[in-house]
Amino acid sequence: MYGNKHAVDLDMHTCTYKRWQLSGILCVHAICAILAKKFEPSLFVDNFLLPSTYLDAYNPIIYHIIGDDDWEPMDYSIAPPPYKKQAGKPKMKRTKEPGERKAPPAPDATKMPENLYICKQNGHNKKGCPTIKNHSSEESYKGGKAPKKQHAKRAVIPKRPKNVVRQTITSRSVWKKRKQAAGTNSSGTA
Repeated sequence: MYGNKHAVDLDMHTCTYKRWQLSGILCVHAICAILAKKFEPSLFVDNFLLPSTYLDAYNPIIYHIIGDDDWEPMDYSIAPPPYKKQAGKPKMKRTKEPGERKAPPAPDATKMPENLYICKQNGHNKKGCPTIKNHSSEESYKGGKAPKKQHAKRAVIPKRPKNVVRQTITSRSVWKKRKQAAGTNSSGTA
């Protein structure tokens, strides 16, 4: 802002910076030019920014607006504007007023304590309740029933290590060289 040079014309009230013309308030360049000529900067401000113009705006009497009791009755009803469906997915929740309270959150099943109906202790569930495990194992032997058979797990195929990259043979000459090398290795070890 200060490195650029702008031309100021005090007679035309213009500056090449254009701020003076847009807002009516003097820009930095205009103030410097006015003070260099030893003039008063308030003489170059637009008339609508002067206090006298402000007072003249409120000089005439401003009448109050009549209320709805004084309105003339109408013979026809006024219809609302036609409804136009907005683009996008409609909101499912209404917007609440600023003073309106938020509804309490609904109880979440994942945050509730896992109480089992047999032992009624926190943190015990069907998989990790020692009372039920002991209870079920004792009943199975007392009743004369054999314990349940556990199914064998399926064999898991080992995965390749991630650092091994599958190599592809791109040329016929490389393939021949590898075949010959594999043939010499197998014949030499046999």
